[in-house]
Amino acid sequence: MLTTSHILASSAGYGFINTIGNLDSNQKAGKNIINLAADSRLLPVARIDAPVETTANADGENSNTRVAPDHIAVVTNAGYLLIFALDDLPEQARGKGNKLIKLKEGEEVLTITPLSQQDSLIITAGKRHVTLKPNDLANYTGVRGNRGGQLPRGFQNVTSVEVGK
Repeated sequence: MLTTSHILASSAGYGFINTIGNLDSNQKAGKNIINLAADSRLLPVARIDAPVETTANADGENSNTRVAPDHIAVVTNAGYLLIFALDDLPEQARGKGNKLIKLKEGEEVLTITPLSQQDSLIITAGKRHVTLKPNDLANYTGVRGNRGGQLPRGFQNVTSVEVGK
């Protein structure tokens, strides 16, 4: 159980993979795991070794299968989405992390979401939502540290992101 992998990321666009075993400490005051800039915050931790349930296969039949995530989706408050391979993100015990996405002045990362290549991504902006199918997600796939692609008009003020079935 101590080998459960998680992504630790900051709103400044940096992050890394860590295991639960690295978070344990004998110190009463705890342990400093991630270094945050003064104007950044820790994003919700994303578990990456938990299989994601998918319901549709290539034949269009509905079958419940569990697939481990192999990509990471990063969304910014400017409406940019970047999806890159999980293998591109290094595993570290502590530190600032590596750049996840290129940000401009005043931008920050809203959320990180692990997903597999077959998954859809549901982007919610206020009361509206759009489902990006795997074919649509190819437009946002790139190399870690790049800018990513801008979400469709009307969905750039993202309130939530979740993996679709």
